[in-house]
Amino acid sequence: MSYTSRIQIRETESELFCAYRKTKDLRTKLRIKALILFKEGNFQKQEDLALHLCIGYSTLRRWLKKYTDEGFEKYIREPVRGKPASLVTPELHKALEDKLKDS
Repeated sequence: MSYTSRIQIRETESELFCAYRKTKDLRTKLRIKALILFKEGNFQKQEDLALHLCIGYSTLRRWLKKYTDEGFEKYIREPVRGKPASLVTPELHKALEDKLKDS
């Protein structure tokens, strides 16, 4: 029971292909590929595209909502993974060092 998608892709196909080739993150590539397939007109329904890409329908809807709400730049931003480089700020480090010297 899916309806014809009304999403409007603002970027050109050449911009999408360029972004697809540049990115290294596989999830981001899949997101861009979804936009490319919609832009080409290969899929009219989001459900059909989700099946083609082997992802859940709700995942595709969440991606497309992010694209329409936040734009292409935030849509393709690669996720930050792992811990931050340092959890202890220089100020905290100095305070701890001073506290240890006082003891």
